[in-house]
Amino acid sequence: FFDSERLTGGMRYSRADDGSHSLTAQLDRLFLPPPDGQQSATETDPSQLPEMHIFVDRFSYLGLELGETRIEGYPRGDGFRIASVEANSPDFTLNARGDWVKDDSGERSDFDIVMTSESLGSLMHALDISSVLEGGQTVVRYDAWWPGPPAEFALAKLNGEMNFSVIQGTIINADAG
Repeated sequence: FFDSERLTGGMRYSRADDGSHSLTAQLDRLFLPPPDGQQSATETDPSQLPEMHIFVDRFSYLGLELGETRIEGYPRGDGFRIASVEANSPDFTLNARGDWVKDDSGERSDFDIVMTSESLGSLMHALDISSVLEGGQTVVRYDAWWPGPPAEFALAKLNGEMNFSVIQGTIINADAG
């Protein structure tokens, strides 16, 4: 059991006779801070990670409050499959799945991400983006990839295709005409 400012809850690691292993976590709180600007090279082979089943009541990743979050993943031949990330915050929901692959050419993360919100203005505020929008039911779909492991996610490294729709939003402080 852990009880700190950034991590509170329990984890269990187990290894089976066949060599498979798993990590199960039931956490009240998990706050992963934004990177400190220092690049850290990882020597982790994602295909050797344990199967993961993680539930967090209050999850914050890179300064973004994700709220109640469930993460399921498992190793595969050339990396790690994140089968499901489901997060529900007061401002939006996020669903994602993807792969972390490591081969001779390096590491790469590929994810399909869907974010929905009842208010684009609230979503942009939650993402710490200033907005002149109010309301607007929003759906954002992103087929994204970046070099490196999932933890090295950064807007500057992001590639992919994004589609979004906004219904019935208001641009505040706009003049008619």
